[in-house]
Amino acid sequence: MFGFGDMIDSSSWNYARNSFKTTGVQTAEIMLKSKTDMTTLPGFFDIHEDVSNALNTDKPVVARESTIITHGMPFPDNVEMAKTAEAIIRAHGAGPATIAVLDSRLKIGLTEEELVRLAKTREAMKISRADMAFAISWGKTAVTTVAATMIAARMSGIRAFATGALAACMPGPKRASMFRLI
Repeated sequence: MFGFGDMIDSSSWNYARNSFKTTGVQTAEIMLKSKTDMTTLPGFFDIHEDVSNALNTDKPVVARESTIITHGMPFPDNVEMAKTAEAIIRAHGAGPATIAVLDSRLKIGLTEEELVRLAKTREAMKISRADMAFAISWGKTAVTTVAATMIAARMSGIRAFATGALAACMPGPKRASMFRLI
């Protein structure tokens, strides 16, 4: 779980935290106790070996949207940014799982070669929940928005999430706080 409390005003944070405490505790407990059966995932899922091993041994995994890689920065800055974000996640004891579509496969975690390939592409679709099936079935290269990433993460059993979009709108030192684990 990431600490976003210092990124928004305190009254909004307190409202969200108190709402969760009163309405979502049982749901959160069920989600945290439930495991995804990897054998029941659709055939177009490719879960990176490191991500699969972490999920199977109850180690933390952080889903990452991939839109910022192709639609936020030029190559090679986008590769360096993605590698840096993954290194920060690892430094805090979790495993990164950048999510994208390559060759009709929904990738949950990318190899370095896949990351570089994605970063170099100029024709990547930016997909949300409405276009996921199209991109997968038509063999498109696609990067995921927050919505598509949340769907893929939930289906694969990942319960933590990080996005560049939240940090990009925050000035100064608050930008780095999205990576602080609590």
